Amino acid sequence: MMKWIQGFLGNHKMLAVFDDILSSLLQCLGFMPAKKQYRQITIWSGMEMRGVGIVILACFTASMHREPDPVRLSAAAQSDLM
Repeated sequence: MMKWIQGFLGNHKMLAVFDDILSSLLQCLGFMPAKKQYRQITIWSGMEMRGVGIVILACFTASMHREPDPVRLSAAAQSDLM
């Protein structure tokens, strides 16, 4: 299922948005957010898989309803603006 979601979001160019939403979630009862972006996790622990399972549908739905960012600045470019 995780590969299908990643492929679906990739085809619709919403994978970066999904990563942003998932990585912006806060820790709460029963959910421990991953320290890496979704695409950077290569081996899932049981705790990470359970945490993503709790919020995957909400993050997927939110990413499909959000407009993709037209231009994403690199970290170096963002620091130059400050």
